[in-house]
Amino acid sequence: MDTSAIWQGSTARRHPIETVAGHRMAAPRGLVVQRLGLAERDAAAAESALHRVGERLGLRFQVRHDAGDIVLLGGSLARRMSKELIDAVRQDRPLVVLDTTVASSDAMEMSLWQQIEPLALVRQQLDRPADLRGSRWMDPHTGADSVFDTGLDAPQSTDAASVSDGAPLLLKLMHGARAPFSPVLSVSYRPGMHLRVDFQRRQVVLDPEALVQLRLQQALPQVNDGARPGPQAVVRDLDATLWDLGIAAGRLPLIGAPDDGWHALLRGTGAEQVVRYTRVPHELDIARRLLGGPATPAALRRLSRVSPLQLRSVVQACLLLDLVEWVRVPSNLGAM
Repeated sequence: MDTSAIWQGSTARRHPIETVAGHRMAAPRGLVVQRLGLAERDAAAAESALHRVGERLGLRFQVRHDAGDIVLLGGSLARRMSKELIDAVRQDRPLVVLDTTVASSDAMEMSLWQQIEPLALVRQQLDRPADLRGSRWMDPHTGADSVFDTGLDAPQSTDAASVSDGAPLLLKLMHGARAPFSPVLSVSYRPGMHLRVDFQRRQVVLDPEALVQLRLQQALPQVNDGARPGPQAVVRDLDATLWDLGIAAGRLPLIGAPDDGWHALLRGTGAEQVVRYTRVPHELDIARRLLGGPATPAALRRLSRVSPLQLRSVVQACLLLDLVEWVRVPSNLGAM
């Protein structure tokens, strides 16, 4: 697989500022989608389906090959790429995976709708007045990161629906990881995308498309008692899958966090094991810093130069696997 073009495209500005006669123009209304790994015929069909999704949402999606706010990745290429390369291509942008083998344009539109409509970036755009909707970017003239350098130093907001759907699953996973005789847990994304988590055998059986949702989309499934993966299912190590589920649960409240957990101390109790589950540089860097001594999530974010969501995802995965713990401060310490 020739990844040089993909890498060059991913390192372009996410959405360059357009200029006319040397004057910087305002951001367009809508979002830019960067397509990767799609043949021209498939790209044309995807652009048409994106147009229809945009009409339903009230947003305009502009498709480019060199930059974008959202990455649209062909499914066949996605399955051949390592998670580390995909993370490098994404650069913390939302990822949409398109299976070009779907039977019809309606199925393609439905697939795109199901992935795009829930995106936080899309919801943020829809919550803004129509005349203020537009693509976000880094300013190439100042080198300033408009997301990181705004002084944002707080946990990622979590909507009530995400918590109600995801928190019970997280508790079941945490309990099962520590109690190996827990019953098998069945979860699903959609029909044909099922996982069976066997805590006693310490393995997970899952449909290939469920693996794509988990590792590439970093999405959380929902509990679905009795769901069974199909004949093409693959088997994965339990702990490796728990790591991916923890990464996907970054938007949920951190497991066991005390009040103001964003500024509470964490210490690594087994963070050296992180290398077993990931090769993503920023995830390894956060683990290394946790091994160096207690630190708060806020401090780790600044030291590792990552977004709040990236930091929360790594901490959540470490908490789920019992690789870090909160440092409990005695309640009477302040009276001394």
